[in-house]
Amino acid sequence: MLAQDSILENRYRIIGLLGQGGMGAIYEAEDFNLSKPVAIKENFALTEQLRYAFTREAKLLANLRHRALPQVIHHFSLKDGQFLVMEFISGRNLAEMLLDRKNNPFSTKEVLSWADTLLDVLNYLHNRPEPIVHGDIKPANLKLDSDGNLFLLDFGLAKGKAGLMSSMTEGRSIYGYSANYSSLEQILKADLDSYSVLSKIDSGKTDWFARHATEPRSDLFALGASLYHVLTGIMPPQATARAARVWLGQPDRLALATALNSQVPIMVSEVLSRAMSLEIEERYSSAAEMRRDFREAGRSILLGQESSRVIVRPDSSPRSAARIEKSLTPETVVTISYGTLGTCESSVRTLSFSPCGRFIASGSNDNTIRLWDLVASEMRILGECDFRKSGFSYVSSVAFSPDGQYVASGSSDQTVRVWNTRVDEMRIVGRCEDTVCAVAFSPDGKTIASGSSDGNLQLWNLQTGEFQIMGECDSAIWSLAFSPDGKTIATENGNKEIRLWNVQSGEVRTLETQRSDVWSVAFSGDGAFVASGSWDQSVRIWDVRSAAMRVLGKCDGVVRSVGFTKDGKLLCTGSDDNIVRIWNIETDAVQVLGNCEDVVATVVFSPDQRTVASGSWDNTIRLWRVP
Repeated sequence: MLAQDSILENRYRIIGLLGQGGMGAIYEAEDFNLSKPVAIKENFALTEQLRYAFTREAKLLANLRHRALPQVIHHFSLKDGQFLVMEFISGRNLAEMLLDRKNNPFSTKEVLSWADTLLDVLNYLHNRPEPIVHGDIKPANLKLDSDGNLFLLDFGLAKGKAGLMSSMTEGRSIYGYSANYSSLEQILKADLDSYSVLSKIDSGKTDWFARHATEPRSDLFALGASLYHVLTGIMPPQATARAARVWLGQPDRLALATALNSQVPIMVSEVLSRAMSLEIEERYSSAAEMRRDFREAGRSILLGQESSRVIVRPDSSPRSAARIEKSLTPETVVTISYGTLGTCESSVRTLSFSPCGRFIASGSNDNTIRLWDLVASEMRILGECDFRKSGFSYVSSVAFSPDGQYVASGSSDQTVRVWNTRVDEMRIVGRCEDTVCAVAFSPDGKTIASGSSDGNLQLWNLQTGEFQIMGECDSAIWSLAFSPDGKTIATENGNKEIRLWNVQSGEVRTLETQRSDVWSVAFSGDGAFVASGSWDQSVRIWDVRSAAMRVLGKCDGVVRSVGFTKDGKLLCTGSDDNIVRIWNIETDAVQVLGNCEDVVATVVFSPDQRTVASGSWDNTIRLWRVP
């Protein structure tokens, strides 16, 4: 690595390091001859192949002239390396800007403007006498200067990734890739691990993609993925992970952009989805074609002609979506078939009944939010949250809005989201600093309360988008509940106590168990009592006004979930002994409704008080009749 103030070629003084990786580094420097700052890329992974590639890149770039490409000024070799001198573009790249915004998406208008510039660049590159594939388009390589002009950069060598622009006639492979933005053919050409995994699913398809040369449509895929990220604030799933699911006959993990950010118009979402098609032939044939469709979408938005059609996922149907919209009324009469309602792909963590009693929302360890129609005996997937790098990702909590139109979710990707049950639409309300463990709507539907692993209790105003931190508990908040009047929030504190938060004043009262940490809390229908389930297997009832407590009874395992009937006379519990129970608050009598095959993680009464729904680590959602 070059030291600060090093002099190269008696012309360039190194000012500082901009980026570094296993293959090279990029520096800001001063050009004495031109009296202006420049960027110098150093190649110090000096294999013959990389020497050749670096020299070829310099020659290709030196002949390029486009307003959105930095100009190459000089190329030279020294004993210890090769160097490429380029115009220095001051400013910040989109990845940095997105991070500063805490992944809040950019506006559609702004992104469409960038897309037009970038597609003009790609049209220029792809249609040269010797067509050029960039090979590493991603937000980190898209930079805005101080005047708001967007530039396509290539810092691939500095980061040890693909980066090297590739001539289509050269026939040499690109050396790497950027996982969440690269097309399937580019990844399989460079990554033996991905090749091995997908070969076990479909060796023929894997071989075909691995043999396919990286081409202009590979750049269009990467551009679509980059625009998807800045429009939704969510990094797109890797092409290899998507392919694995699709080749196994499962739905594609790529959600429509409008499903992740309701401000993204459907027409824009459709352009992105086509650009990001796994199959090469299904993508746009050229940058010009993709640019035309983006411009058409932009014109439609300006004219107010954006389509209002409902997007239906492959596992649902327009017929069932229409039934859902018509049935969201308090007067709905639901006839229940008791037993197993359905199964998820992994443990069920959370359930919520709709106010009309017809629907159940579920969240599970497969990172999916599902909507179950009890009348039609149908299920549809509302969507998935982001997957963590560790691989284990889950939906911690779901809650219906008072009008039944929306479902709020909290998940391991640190987001609070709201899903529209009538149309395929989702928006991210906000992001926390850690896993969102619990969410609840206020009784008036205007606010969502969330508790997270860092102990923060936050309130999110759905009308203004503003949020406030109510306070901090001693450990993760795995359960919370609004009082029926919306004036108080109960949370488990993890320190042998329950906290009652005054929503208006922020004042906190404490209910102490003195024996065991609390896992779950619930308010009675009149707000007079709070029930809790604890690690010591006890079920407790608290008088909110007097703070008097009594032990209702004990289970044979941790009590993970508690829930009252509307009239406050019965309490249901789910526990680690795999049993669903109901308790009579007045007589303390307990009745076992049944057993699951594993831990009962969540239980909830139906609005008519006739049914208990349970979610278990055995992946099932079951319905139990209340005697």
